[in-house]
Amino acid sequence: MDRGCMAGIGGMRLYSRQDTFSCQGSMDRPATDKGRLYMALSCSDGRTMHVVMRNLGPDQGMGLGRVSGTEERFFLFYHPSEDEARRRLALLEADISLAREAAQNKEGSETAP
Repeated sequence: MDRGCMAGIGGMRLYSRQDTFSCQGSMDRPATDKGRLYMALSCSDGRTMHVVMRNLGPDQGMGLGRVSGTEERFFLFYHPSEDEARRRLALLEADISLAREAAQNKEGSETAP
C-alpha cells in the first residue's frame, strides 16, 4: 500500500492465501478525525468485507475487518517491508490465541463445581 492510499484515496486488492478468491475496493474519502480509513471490498465469491485502517507510522498501519453477514474477522498489517508486516501479524495472532485460551480457561473455572 502506498502513501497515496494512507491519505484516504486509492484502491486495494486482497488475495486469499490459497488463491481461491480475491477482493477489491476503493476509497475516495479523507481519513476521519481519529485518522481512520474505511472501505468495503467486493469479493469474487460474492462476499463483502468491511475494513477500517489506521496508521501506525508514516508508511505503515493495520486494518481490522469483517465479512458481511458473519462473525468472521480479519487483521492485516501494511509496511514497506513485507517481513516486518508478517512479523507484526504473527505477534498479533499469538496475542489473540493467548487471549482466547485465557477466556476459555476463565469460562471453564466459572462453570466448575
